[in-house]
Amino acid sequence: MPAILTKCAAFCGVILAVVGTFAPGSEANASDAELYGRSREVDSLVISPDGTQIAYLFTENGETSLVVQPIDGSGGIKVAGGELKLRYVEWSGPNHVLLFASETQGIYFYRSIDLEFWGVFSVDVRTGEIIQMLARNRALDFQGSLANVRAKTWDEDGTIYMAARTSKDGRRTPGVGVAGYAPGTVDLYEVDGNSGRGNRIAKGSENTDAWIVRPSGQVVARVDHFDKSDRYRILAPEGGMLGRSWEVIFSEETSVPNMTIYGTTSDEEDLVIGTRLTTDRYALFNMPVSNGKISDTALFEHEFVDISSVIKDEYTGNIVGAELVYAGREQEFFHSRFVAVRNAVKGAMPDSYRVFIESWDQSYERFVIYAESDTDSGIYLLLDVTDGDLRLLSRAYPEIGEEQLSPVRPFFYKTRDGFSLQGYLTIPKDAPEGPLPLVVMPHGGPESRDELGYNWWQQFIASRGYAIVQMNFRGSWGYGTGFSAAGFREWGGKMQDDVTDAVQHLIDDGWADPERICIVGGSYGGYAALAGAALTPDLYTCAASYSGVTDLREMLAWERDRYGRDSSRYEYWVSRIGEPSDELDQKSPAKIADNITADILLIHGKDDTVVDIEQSEIMAEALEEAGKPVTFVELDGEDHWLSSEETRIQMLELLDDFLMKNLGPGVNQPTRAALQ
Repeated sequence: MPAILTKCAAFCGVILAVVGTFAPGSEANASDAELYGRSREVDSLVISPDGTQIAYLFTENGETSLVVQPIDGSGGIKVAGGELKLRYVEWSGPNHVLLFASETQGIYFYRSIDLEFWGVFSVDVRTGEIIQMLARNRALDFQGSLANVRAKTWDEDGTIYMAARTSKDGRRTPGVGVAGYAPGTVDLYEVDGNSGRGNRIAKGSENTDAWIVRPSGQVVARVDHFDKSDRYRILAPEGGMLGRSWEVIFSEETSVPNMTIYGTTSDEEDLVIGTRLTTDRYALFNMPVSNGKISDTALFEHEFVDISSVIKDEYTGNIVGAELVYAGREQEFFHSRFVAVRNAVKGAMPDSYRVFIESWDQSYERFVIYAESDTDSGIYLLLDVTDGDLRLLSRAYPEIGEEQLSPVRPFFYKTRDGFSLQGYLTIPKDAPEGPLPLVVMPHGGPESRDELGYNWWQQFIASRGYAIVQMNFRGSWGYGTGFSAAGFREWGGKMQDDVTDAVQHLIDDGWADPERICIVGGSYGGYAALAGAALTPDLYTCAASYSGVTDLREMLAWERDRYGRDSSRYEYWVSRIGEPSDELDQKSPAKIADNITADILLIHGKDDTVVDIEQSEIMAEALEEAGKPVTFVELDGEDHWLSSEETRIQMLELLDDFLMKNLGPGVNQPTRAALQ
């Protein structure tokens, strides 16, 4: 079994301690890499259902713990995370907090591969007792996640509803791929927050992807997706009652699902779905459970951009708003209560702040607010609507103040074939006018996007005196179906041209020094960095990749071998990259390493489960054989997301030296210049 299911003895050592208001432990001698590379000191801060306590993740000296304390800071409990990566926190009742965590583990009896295993732990805030949910259910099958929480009852026992795969023969199977293995069914469990034991209340199929259940325990629907036959189905209990047969209310043939079900309307008669099936932009629609027909009119649709997520009131199960990104993250609420709260807080804050409602109590009297601006890296506030009191709870990054932040300017530019794309230019604080040394930072994904908001990697580079450009090239998320599809099979093609055109735009406008440009990125951004060095060698002095893809054919083979040729995951990547072919080789940096003239830095986490470290090994070998300059650094114990504070700092230090070596000192950096 993966360690996350068996290490409770090590993890469950709860540290009980009096917890006051945490003051920043500033270090006058801290390097810039240490300052910007540190994890958020306070993260995932949420208020209890009765409005008297807060729970959050607290990181100190690289160690992250769960803290639960009264809102007046008078005491509380602190739960150490140990070797697990603590990801986020939720309340599940007046006495219980849910702690979501993950751990990288190898599956050596299947193939020598690593997976990121997820679990959820219930913490009794009265005693500090902690238990992993569903870990004691012996009938559960091998699976990568035991953290699929579908709803909460909000009772005294912290009862929740979870989806989990049940073994066909009532006992755990060692792993997928074992001879004779037959996957079990994905079922719905009611799980007690005190014992962690679950009672199966609804049975799905081996292809069930999701369950839709209300806080009352009413099972509204389930979703099945069949990889091999490319069928996507939504089923509802016949007559609305479990124990009868299931009725298919929606069916579609697709290799990659085109919709997400977020919940239901308050009367439980309609599902609330997100889809692009009937509009160019990703929008919210109603789907009556009675007939499965998508409504003609959107429940919510933005004029220009996609919905990025929904805001759910977990006490009722209702969808009360949506989030989107235009220049930066924004919230739109459907309920007047939340609109009034957001408007009141925005009215009390300076205009430069972006304000978000993060959580609230069950009586809707106390709200946790998160706010940030170009001069503030993030603060948590508490609003009490009964007396209008708005007060500071904590800073996300206490040591990152206005003096450590460089301004970010959104801009638009035209591509060579007429697309209008959004970009972001970060100018080092107090930089002089004139062409600046430039670092180009394409984002990962690639179906992700850049936006306004504090970015530790970007702000570190700016602190060293370099300008940074980020761009949402075609294929990025957020601008509609047509924009996303324009990036399909354009790795190393038009997507790369969009990066090049952003750089040329800044050169033409006098922002960038054409002799001092480096391209840096992670994941797909790492691919784009190396592709930029190989496909446009005259543009870049250097290129740095963290966990980047370097050989597209090998990357597709790795996905096929792990998940199967018929899997939706493999078909997704083929649809985005293309079929394995000689043409892909000409877009693979490792295959065209002879073209590269720039200095190359490769960094890769040894525990990366998304892009195998072999990708960087292949690139390093190709560059060495071609006689090109390359530095390859492996980060021990690091995953795809740079989760460890220690290795984040190590990565920034490596990048700092690399940029200094190739671009020279940035603006306003006399001490660095003197040291060379």
